[in-house]
Amino acid sequence: MKEFAFIESLKELSPDDRLHGIGDDAVLTDGLLIAKDIITEGVHFTKDAPLQNIIFRLFTANVSDIAAMGGRAEKALLGVALPSYVDKSRLTEAVRYSCAYYDIKLIGGDTTSSASHFFASLTIIGCPSENVLVRSGAQEGDDIYLSRPVGGAAAMLARELSGEKVYDHYLYKAETELGEYLGSFGVNSCIDISDGLGRDASHIAEAGKVRIELDSRLIPEYGLSDAVSSGEEYALLFTVPESRSKEMEELIHRDLKRPVYRIGKVKKGSGVFLDGEDISHKGWEHL
Repeated sequence: MKEFAFIESLKELSPDDRLHGIGDDAVLTDGLLIAKDIITEGVHFTKDAPLQNIIFRLFTANVSDIAAMGGRAEKALLGVALPSYVDKSRLTEAVRYSCAYYDIKLIGGDTTSSASHFFASLTIIGCPSENVLVRSGAQEGDDIYLSRPVGGAAAMLARELSGEKVYDHYLYKAETELGEYLGSFGVNSCIDISDGLGRDASHIAEAGKVRIELDSRLIPEYGLSDAVSSGEEYALLFTVPESRSKEMEELIHRDLKRPVYRIGKVKKGSGVFLDGEDISHKGWEHL
């Protein structure tokens, strides 16, 4: 069983009274947004990567999930399993840096030893905006937007895995300001790019029972192949009713002084297509 099939099998354990939960980027419960992410050595990072970069990537993954729901991250619980080679003082400084960068308070967690690999788990608690953004709201006729160019993380990861000391892809930042702004504006659907444009767009398509058609000429990228499959980008992918697209672009340009990129349309049907090619399964999935 692969990752997403396993997640699907767990849905029956989720309580019926939740507003949003398994299948979205975070759960909304008792007025709070809660997200959890884990990283493990040899899967998410190499042993040689700097601790500050590793921990920043862990925080970003969680903060990005809150942003994708239109909220603001506020508090965190950290769990770590530490082999003997991990410098505890450097780890403390790495956590302090990430908390300060994202303005998050560390309120608890757990520590244990590890016989071999470094493992860390983070739970983020956030506050929702006026509108909670979900994956399932895309409607036929929506315009689909990407918040920034993608593909760079995959290119740098390939260099690291080939032996180069390239670790900047751990430092991609969550779209905190834009996510909260979209939550106030109220877009139809939203997800962050953590598994690749193809794979994450397919989550929106499946949840909304729609077809997504992307135009390669409109996608801001560092190489089209990497753009489709590159995970850990933490850009936001979201859909907006065509009637509100121009208003949304103008407001973001006025208030945030930045662009967003319209890259395709939501149609009737299923799947994700780039210039007619099915890219629904292009991206990362844990085995």
